[in-house]
Amino acid sequence: MTTARFPIGLLWVVLLIALTTGGAVVWGLSHFEDDLGARSATELERAGLDLAVRVDGRDVSLSGSVASDGEAALAGHLVSAVRGVRRVTVDVTVDPAAAAGGSSG
Repeated sequence: MTTARFPIGLLWVVLLIALTTGGAVVWGLSHFEDDLGARSATELERAGLDLAVRVDGRDVSLSGSVASDGEAALAGHLVSAVRGVRRVTVDVTVDPAAAAGGSSG
């Protein structure tokens, strides 16, 4: 009775493909997050909003100070319109002094 042996060369090919694919996914996710953060920050800057942007996957969190509730809503709207963003969390402090040049936190 003979038994079929699994070709060791095929095992190496499968392992190489798996590692390459996994590495590409991890590398791509990091660059995707960087891109979402940069595009979100650009939209905020165009509107004159100075907020910190943090990205986790496709979710964006905003923090800092704004001059009004309207500015907080605008920030959330602008970032939610960025292609690729799934969810926006706006965790800002409303401080009327921020209109006079306050900075983000």
